Amino acid sequence: MNRIQKAFSPVQAETELKEKTVEFLHIQAARKSGAAKRFRVYAAACAALVVLVAGIIFYGVYTTPVSYISIDVNPSVELELNLFDRVIAWNGYNDDGEAIAQGLDLYNMPYTQAVDTLLQDSQMEQCLAKEGAQLVFTVSSDKEEELTAGIESCQGYILHHGTCTSAGTEEVHEAHELGLSMGRYRVYLELQQAGVEITPEECQNLTMRELMDLLEETPSSSNGESAASSSDSTASSSTMSGSSHHGEENGHGNGTGNGDGYQWGKHSSSGHE
Repeated sequence: MNRIQKAFSPVQAETELKEKTVEFLHIQAARKSGAAKRFRVYAAACAALVVLVAGIIFYGVYTTPVSYISIDVNPSVELELNLFDRVIAWNGYNDDGEAIAQGLDLYNMPYTQAVDTLLQDSQMEQCLAKEGAQLVFTVSSDKEEELTAGIESCQGYILHHGTCTSAGTEEVHEAHELGLSMGRYRVYLELQQAGVEITPEECQNLTMRELMDLLEETPSSSNGESAASSSDSTASSSTMSGSSHHGEENGHGNGTGNGDGYQWGKHSSSGHE
């Protein structure tokens, strides 16, 4: 009997070894499975973080204004554009402008579509229909020429004989501090430097036609010496010279496209008529 037990004892030992080996392998497999699961969780978390950060960066870029376009008649409305030339904000800079701005939804529109939508507003059309109404666009952007070309191709710009000028980034902030659009602020500066006593509030309430007439009546304006902002007087003079040439090429030396003798506009719609 003892001999039989001794004979089978090695077999028993092998069985126990197998069981322990299997148990060990299960433990190792479980550990590897747990590590793989943790790795997948970490990888998913990292991917989500990357997407979140990218989304935050894109949102920041998308909602940051880099260009400004003011549209002035009597209502004054200003568009803020992002890097992709989409409208991200629009504001009125007098009572009429605020009333129009509040009634429109221009968000995410391409700026050319926003311009035509704005000019087709019933209140704006009433103002544009008045005799002698002056439609002035002012652009502040590193892409001034591109945006100006887009504006000049707009149906409303052509229909209402718009004029287009430019402004520097500093002028945008200075204008807003006074509660003025860029277009009104530039005329305000010229009137001040021509010796005309006028307040920002008065500039808000006068139509662009009235402001232009007031500027033309000043002695310096009649002598062709209308002053520009000291911060960019050289650039302004250059732009005005180019605009006069633009007007002459189209047979309208006055630069307005409507024959009113107005010299302040930089780009004329007459070439589109």
